[in-house]
Amino acid sequence: EKWAAMAATPLLWLSLACGAAAMAAPCARRSVRTTAIAKRGFMGRDYFSRQMHGGRNLEKMHAMPIERVQRSFSFWSNVAPIFLAYKIREMQLQKQNPGEGDDDIHYTDVHEWGSEKLLRTIENLQGFYVKSGQIMSTRVDLFPKAYTQKLMALQDSLPPIPPEEARRIIQEDLLDGRPIEEIFSSFDDKPLGAASIAQVHRATLVDGREVAVKVQRPGIERLLSGDLGNLKTFAKALNNVLPVDYFKVFSELEKVVQYELDFLQEAQAARKVYSAVTHTVDGVPTKPSVRVPLPIPGLASRRVLVMEYIEGVPLTQLAKKMNGNMPSDKPAGNGALSRISESVREAAKKTIGVKILEQLTEAYGRMIFGAGFIHGDPHPGNLMVEGIDSNGNLSPNFPKLVLLDCGQFKQLSNDDRKRLARLVMLAGKLTEEIMLAAEDSPLGVRRKQLFREILETGQAMGLELLPGANEETAAAVTLLLFGDPKVPLPGGYSSNELAAGTPLKAIANFPQHLVLLGRATVMIKGLAKRLEVRWPLAEKWKDMAEHAVYSSSSTSLPVWSIIPKTGAQSLPTGTNLPVATTNAEKGHSLAHVLSTFNLSLRLLGLWFLSRLRVGNVALRVASAANAMVQQFRRRLA
Repeated sequence: EKWAAMAATPLLWLSLACGAAAMAAPCARRSVRTTAIAKRGFMGRDYFSRQMHGGRNLEKMHAMPIERVQRSFSFWSNVAPIFLAYKIREMQLQKQNPGEGDDDIHYTDVHEWGSEKLLRTIENLQGFYVKSGQIMSTRVDLFPKAYTQKLMALQDSLPPIPPEEARRIIQEDLLDGRPIEEIFSSFDDKPLGAASIAQVHRATLVDGREVAVKVQRPGIERLLSGDLGNLKTFAKALNNVLPVDYFKVFSELEKVVQYELDFLQEAQAARKVYSAVTHTVDGVPTKPSVRVPLPIPGLASRRVLVMEYIEGVPLTQLAKKMNGNMPSDKPAGNGALSRISESVREAAKKTIGVKILEQLTEAYGRMIFGAGFIHGDPHPGNLMVEGIDSNGNLSPNFPKLVLLDCGQFKQLSNDDRKRLARLVMLAGKLTEEIMLAAEDSPLGVRRKQLFREILETGQAMGLELLPGANEETAAAVTLLLFGDPKVPLPGGYSSNELAAGTPLKAIANFPQHLVLLGRATVMIKGLAKRLEVRWPLAEKWKDMAEHAVYSSSSTSLPVWSIIPKTGAQSLPTGTNLPVATTNAEKGHSLAHVLSTFNLSLRLLGLWFLSRLRVGNVALRVASAANAMVQQFRRRLA
């Protein structure tokens, strides 16, 4: 049923959480909160906002129980009528035409009204509600089109803070109160985009470099802390009712949000993500799979971050921008031409969408199985496409995906990185043929073996199942995350995450360090569903996962800490520029030349061995040449 399915969504469970948890807050905390109220009344709201440099606890104290109750009541009082409207419409349809209550066409007007009401409610409250709405907007496989389209505005089109407030924060954080003209020759007061935590302005440094300036919303830490506190209390109290252990999920998100609110952490994370996507899984520098704006050294604080500016179009606005560069919706001529025009336009959009999906998949493959450092917030508002100007004209390199906002991240341990790679490999082996094979057939026996391996690997990562769940449950969850969407889930489980038969309801404990990874896979699956393309992640990541599993287990430095070799790509720091040196400084003596010649001969011999397959001939040639050089060097000595 429509209303029942919506009531089961994580967002709506979260909304109930805010009401139940706020009223169930321990009374022991009220004395502390009362102190915060007194301080707020005496010193004013701005005093606490200015403590964000080092007073994170003071900001948390600002999230008072009365405010949490008010926010919860406001949300629930606006969302409850949406549930009621769906229930009333269902009862009307069942009374008039029994059996037609599930036909989506009968709910079109309710979808439009409910999605608009939900959007306005979330925009007014902001905080963690925005994060939930952003996730909803990507799940076209779960929610009606009206909801996913309207909630897409939450990605980067929230009401901005006043420009004078943004300038004040920049002055306080970067310039100790001095005018921003000391570092910016120009500053655009109209933000490029406004999201849940911050907004971004375009500016020009006094040296002429174009930059993007990210400014945090005042008081956002208070709202997020209060909302997450409500959710954790609610999830803990109703642990037996919710489909999964949301307390641990919210606990992990709470830690991640604290990093996201500290732009100094984000600046460091951006360089790590950049390193991850510009190296293969075995650490070799390569062409970046996506672009990542790098921070400007020395221009970052907890609330302000200055980054390099990249011209592009947000993914949420790409289709609208490109419409002007494709055949018109109403070309002159007959209906056949109109249908051809529509077909060409949709084919072009799908081709570009698949290329973007390929870049995103490759980038996350490198992050997960290579560096083990994961960007944890890949919603459409954090994705931009480079190579299209304001008029919709395409460049030769179009499209190039740009990954923004590195505030949410997760570093995997080497063991978990290998275990995760093994899960992906096992998911890829669960083909449709194996899943449909008879129990006593060779393929059926192989299927049981794969199920056991998946369960053992998942348990090693911290996966816990409810009593009564078995190996099929772990296999179903793995397929849900990484498998081919066309492969049926074992155990009769449903691939619909909101259905009563979802395997997620059989999980007692989902590993906290996989929460952000789950968001990434959900995002990629959502894009693939929107494009109507088959996109099995296990198949796409197969080679990278195998490398992670079978590569040497010896310890090594992460890619962002390795000293770049000559000619290799490295982080542009401004210090690794070419330096002119003389031959005397390089020490180009005769012995040095002979040593270089010796190395060249060795490499030549190895090349002959691999390319021509002539056995030991090439090695003997290289060895003989090496002996000649060594003898000549001894004579020189």
